Amino acid sequence: MVKEKTGRKQTTILESAPFDHLLSEAAEGVMKDIFGGSTYSAVLYYLEKNCFLKREDILKEPIRLEEGLERIFGKGALLIERSIAEELYSRLGLEFHTVQGFSFADCLNYAKKDMVNSFLRIGITEERS
Repeated sequence: MVKEKTGRKQTTILESAPFDHLLSEAAEGVMKDIFGGSTYSAVLYYLEKNCFLKREDILKEPIRLEEGLERIFGKGALLIERSIAEELYSRLGLEFHTVQGFSFADCLNYAKKDMVNSFLRIGITEERS
C-alpha cells in the first residue's frame, strides 16, 4: 500500500499490482482454456502487430483489448470478455452480474474499486482492533 498525504488527511491508496496480477492470471487462463496455447500465442501476436498493443500493456488498456478482440472475433469477443470478467470476479470472491451498458473496461474498473474497498475495510477493521 502507498500512503499519500492530501491536505491534513492521510489517505491510503492500494497499489494496482495485486489486481493487475489477478487480472493477468484470469485473462491468460481463460484465453488458454478457450483457444489452447498456440492459438493464445497467435492472438497475442495479432494484438501486438495489428493493434499495437504489447503483451505487457494488454491488461493496462482494457478498452484497446476490447477493440482488438472485436477485430479478431467480432461479436464472439463479448463471450471472451465476459469469461475473463467472470473468472476475475471469482478470484476476487465477488459475485458477477451482467449490467446493461457496462463494457469490459467498466467491469474491470468496478472489480478493482471493490477490491480496493475490501482492502480498506479490512485495514480499518485491523487498525481498530
